[in-house]
Amino acid sequence: MQTSIKLIQMRSAIESLTKEILKMIEARNKIAAQLGLEKRKLNLPIEDKVREAQLLKRLKATTCLPEKVVEELYATLAMAALGSQV
Repeated sequence: MQTSIKLIQMRSAIESLTKEILKMIEARNKIAAQLGLEKRKLNLPIEDKVREAQLLKRLKATTCLPEKVVEELYATLAMAALGSQV
């Protein structure tokens, strides 16, 4: 199987971006954990469905990705953050 240098470079770029995304998710989860502590201090519920729906609407408006993709990515991020908050 023949692989071009350009293909290898593009795959490498995708891998680098994926690693950056994972680091950003880790940072997001650290903040979510701190948020969970603050919510507990204030006796607030961990989940806020209204705020999550508002955020999802704003996110959909800021990208050219298909809505379904944004919804699935956000659901995954929210689930990971929730796990950090409990």
